[in-house]
Amino acid sequence: MDVATKNTFDAGTVLKNYEKRKIEGGYGDITGLSEGETYYCRIQAHSELGSSLLSDVFRVTTIPRAPSLSPQERYYETKVDLSWSFVPGAVEGYVVNVASDANFFTTIKTGLKTSHTNYTISGLSRNTEYYVEVRSKGVHGLSGGSNRIKVQTR
Repeated sequence: MDVATKNTFDAGTVLKNYEKRKIEGGYGDITGLSEGETYYCRIQAHSELGSSLLSDVFRVTTIPRAPSLSPQERYYETKVDLSWSFVPGAVEGYVVNVASDANFFTTIKTGLKTSHTNYTISGLSRNTEYYVEVRSKGVHGLSGGSNRIKVQTR
């Protein structure tokens, strides 16, 4: 199996330890990849009779990394303004989740979608603490959760 950063598999684009890597049982794990990046793979069978042609090249895109939420700066009665770091690979935006507890056992709002690196959560109760996390959404799924922060309405 070969894994590269370009579909041409030119010198310097094949990942270390993934040039003609031997895999057993018809499958192999690919580890150590960067988040939110696209890689190209191909395989070739070998036996005592010789080697097959190389397979078609297939593309693998990893999920993006989690964003980093910024601390709350302004306080409102029934809404909270959030902002977070831009994440390369979050081509399908971000998903915001809100809970009433730090462990997210009791979620208040989930799956709030935005394509921006900021979001206003409205419709919250006055003088209440909430916990928030954000996930990046790539072509192949959601990242893990960001740092969770405590926010408050007044």
